[in-house]
Amino acid sequence: MLNLYKLIEILICFQSIMVSTLIPIHIPLTFNDKSSINFDIPITWQIPTIILLTLLFNRKVVFRAFTIYIILGLFIFPVFHDGGSIGYLLTPNFGYLLGVYPLIKIIDNLNTRNK
Repeated sequence: MLNLYKLIEILICFQSIMVSTLIPIHIPLTFNDKSSINFDIPITWQIPTIILLTLLFNRKVVFRAFTIYIILGLFIFPVFHDGGSIGYLLTPNFGYLLGVYPLIKIIDNLNTRNK
């Protein structure tokens, strides 16, 4: 049973994941050859935020918050990079999102081993 403090922790984690997803950074890459083409590498703060939240909170809290984020992106709101919906399951970007679950476990194991 979730008590009020666990619910607040899950909501804080969920809000942090949502905000970090919506703050993109573009790193411009210019080449010195004769072309004037610039390439942008879009990056979000999602992975550093997941690492920080895993260090601050319990692993289960971050698992729940990220699961809520994925469920909302698949069924309710288009919060992912290319939108959202059930068709997002077939894109390579969804595999990137699923790779966050092992990241949470690895960071939590490293964090608890060092205590």
